[in-house]
Amino acid sequence: MDVDIIVNMELFLRDLHGNTAELHGKQYHGNSTSSAFVGYRGQGFLSTSKDRTVGLTFAYAKALLCLLEAVSITELNLPPDHDHLALEYENTAFIYDKTSRTSEALMYFKNSLNVRQKRLSSDDPKLIDSYGNIGWMFSGLSENVQALPSCEKVYDIYKSMNPSDNPFADVQEFFLHFSKDNVNK
Repeated sequence: MDVDIIVNMELFLRDLHGNTAELHGKQYHGNSTSSAFVGYRGQGFLSTSKDRTVGLTFAYAKALLCLLEAVSITELNLPPDHDHLALEYENTAFIYDKTSRTSEALMYFKNSLNVRQKRLSSDDPKLIDSYGNIGWMFSGLSENVQALPSCEKVYDIYKSMNPSDNPFADVQEFFLHFSKDNVNK
């Protein structure tokens, strides 16, 4: 049985090499190397494309599957308030956002916030990223009314910090006014 697999694989690779050589000959027949195209490979031979976004789509899809598996393992093995779980949710949200799946990204950003809220005080600076990501997602969806509470929470946390601990003191007022101005549009 192993011999059959090896023989079939050899035939497949020979056929693939032949097709590649034929395409190469067509591309360079009478052409200079400046007219060459770049191929982007996604997940496997069949997803090769001249379009960079096709390759990236397959790469993001593979990354997403890996992250979702990591989230499942983390959920099973760590307590529900562990910061590593919050980070897994956040990383998954970023991949969903990069693949334009904003509703899923928003859900994972909210999950990340929920995990952090279980172990942190309501004004802990570590919550700034979570609230900021949620506000950013709603703002990107032009749902500024829903973005405002998260933006206000970021502002409140910054405001509660000692000025010596607050590297963004000058940005606070802008951030809150920006959020309120966008809601009024």
